[in-house]
Amino acid sequence: MSLPAAGYPRLLALGDAAFTVEFGGGIAPEIHARVLGFTAALAACAMPGVIELVPAFRSVTVHVDPDLIDPQRLATDLLALAQAGEAARGALRNQALG
Repeated sequence: MSLPAAGYPRLLALGDAAFTVEFGGGIAPEIHARVLGFTAALAACAMPGVIELVPAFRSVTVHVDPDLIDPQRLATDLLALAQAGEAARGALRNQALG
């Protein structure tokens, strides 16, 4: 298990209809594993108002309908889920085995 780099994960607001969650400053297998785990965990939540998840090598952009979701509450939930990195990776691993 590797610990997240200092300052990560971090949340960036992209206007009122998207957030980007960054898991690291570079491209590394451990960072990408956290991206994939977070994406799988968030998709499993099926939050109303979340329109699209766009994973990249070190981040995930979450597009939302601001009329259907409270952006402040979503920001809190996204950061909490991102900080639970081990649980997110475990969810991905279980999904791959099941």
